[in-house]
Amino acid sequence: MKKNISLNTVLIIGNHTRHKAFAYFVEKDKNINVKSYIVFNRENPSPAPPKNIDPELKRIWINHFNIRNSTEKKIFEEKDLNKNLPKLEIKKGDNLNSKKTINFIKKQKLDLAIIYGSDVIKDPLFSFLPKYKLNFHLGLIPHFKGSVTMIWPFLLLQPNNACCTFHLIDKLVDTGEIIHQVNPVLNKGDRMHETISKTCLKSFFEFKYVAKELKKRILNKVQVKYDEKLKQTGKIFRKSDFQPEHLRIIYKYYKDKIVDLYLTNKVNPKRIKLIQLKK
Repeated sequence: MKKNISLNTVLIIGNHTRHKAFAYFVEKDKNINVKSYIVFNRENPSPAPPKNIDPELKRIWINHFNIRNSTEKKIFEEKDLNKNLPKLEIKKGDNLNSKKTINFIKKQKLDLAIIYGSDVIKDPLFSFLPKYKLNFHLGLIPHFKGSVTMIWPFLLLQPNNACCTFHLIDKLVDTGEIIHQVNPVLNKGDRMHETISKTCLKSFFEFKYVAKELKKRILNKVQVKYDEKLKQTGKIFRKSDFQPEHLRIIYKYYKDKIVDLYLTNKVNPKRIKLIQLKK
């Protein structure tokens, strides 16, 4: 591969507003040549509240997702994927790691796979993807691994640790080498979803440093590294760890002002050192 050639890339993403906004930044990067998309259809952006919760909590639940959706539309704006590129849609309930997906991948000569918002990639698909597989994770790895990871820094009164992580993937969950982490954007008056979306947007802008690093490694045929310590440290949060009652803590008790608590020194959580590329 010549130095002026960009990386042939498959982009495996979710179908929500934030995922398509990330795709827009990846497409614009001079080091990346998006060859195709695999679009994973996620849950409804406004899921119905659980039936067994009280009326107040139902209102909080609906408000939580309404705020998230309106905030993402405001900060990311609606972006469309490039209609001229091949696209494989994975419908809700279908298996991402299927022969259909593998056959789609096998037709392409790829240097890189970039993942954000899809289901977990497992064998046999894992082995058919390029050696370099980059994941964009909403959470500070290894401290917040798994699912629904951006809510926990707020519940633990650690908005300063509501970071995003670019990392390589291996066959376990969120244990591949960390390439670059992005610290949160904390502004007085910002609520949880504003902080999350602004931090995501900051990460999208910083993707260019990650793309440059990956191109250098792939050009130089650097072997993918794995860090055994990442398998042994931190916590994997599961979807079942999150309960609707958690929302009452954020919205009813703290009035969604946890960022202000931190900025006014009402809470003083430990600052975790990030792994970051030179900018």
